[in-house]
Amino acid sequence: MAIGLSGLFHVTGKQRDRKEVTLEQAWNGGKVIIQGVECDEGDLGVLLAILSLAMKNDEYVLLPGNQAPPGLITDRRPQNLALTNDVLVLKTTKAEICRAVGVEAAGNQWVSVDKSLRRLMTIVVEGRADKQHVKTHLIHDEWGEDGGLNIHISARLTKAVMGEGSYAAVSMRTYRKLRSAPAKILYGWLSAWFGGVKAGERSISFEKIERHVYGGLANEKSTRSRRKKAISEAIAEVNESGAFSIALAGNSGHATISRTDERATKD
Repeated sequence: MAIGLSGLFHVTGKQRDRKEVTLEQAWNGGKVIIQGVECDEGDLGVLLAILSLAMKNDEYVLLPGNQAPPGLITDRRPQNLALTNDVLVLKTTKAEICRAVGVEAAGNQWVSVDKSLRRLMTIVVEGRADKQHVKTHLIHDEWGEDGGLNIHISARLTKAVMGEGSYAAVSMRTYRKLRSAPAKILYGWLSAWFGGVKAGERSISFEKIERHVYGGLANEKSTRSRRKKAISEAIAEVNESGAFSIALAGNSGHATISRTDERATKD
């Protein structure tokens, strides 16, 4: 997964109306702007499933950007460098995606996966630096002639699949082991924070963990208390998975985190 995407995913609870999210990051002397609806742990799982399938599946093609569908690259002006970069087209099925996520390809579970696909398709990534301009949607899917799905993946994600650029190594096996939404979001963010396949140890405040898991700090004392309990349980889940070791330092409000050299897997 491209590292800069981790800030899109938070625990959203049962709220019906998801807020619009805009993230800005440094890029090539300029900045990358990521815009779209707020995404949750289910959306994260579907995106990771697509990328893991692309890594292991021989049924894909690389397509020049100028041949990508308008649903992936809506800005067709010659200045848009997205038209000059290859995009990966994954040939898959709804059943294969559901298996990778760890759910059934039927009923409400497939409806949930399909909604995640729709949300991911709304995400737009735009890079601006000097006279350079890149603008593309994150993914775009189309029904194939055989009833399967053809998922077009943006150039930035294509590079991550190919092991190029800044990417996070994430294991679908670990993702599926985790039970709670906070644990899945925490694992995804930690994978991006550590980046690539690097091991090592880092320190972070509990408040910063809350910001990354929930997208901000709670104002009400009761909500803060519930979140603290949920995050503590999420930390225990992630520790149990073996991907990270997270130790809370007494009452200091800080955690020390170390990572095994876990590579992105094809399972």
